Amino acid sequence: MNHSDRQNLINHLRDSIKAAYQQALDADAQLDALAKENLAQFESVLKPGSGFSSDAVRFQPYVEELGQDLLALQDSDDFTADLQKLALKLKLLLQTLARFKSFDK
Repeated sequence: MNHSDRQNLINHLRDSIKAAYQQALDADAQLDALAKENLAQFESVLKPGSGFSSDAVRFQPYVEELGQDLLALQDSDDFTADLQKLALKLKLLLQTLARFKSFDK
């Protein structure tokens, strides 16, 4: 993969993470409201072993981890492997956010 292709891919990932961040803010606000009513009682948004090192009851820490992964990817010596890990984590987070949003309807 040449430098231009890498940069285009990184820009696309950055845009996807920005979108996930906005969704995470909305979801976290809903979780805060549910928590005030004692309806958000769980240990973690994502199960252990999901590929994330974060373990949180809100979505924002997972998005922050993706941002850190993206920064590391830019200087990665194993770009393809690190890209694959980041893409899987991003996919899981976006799917989880979409499922969470569907419960709100």
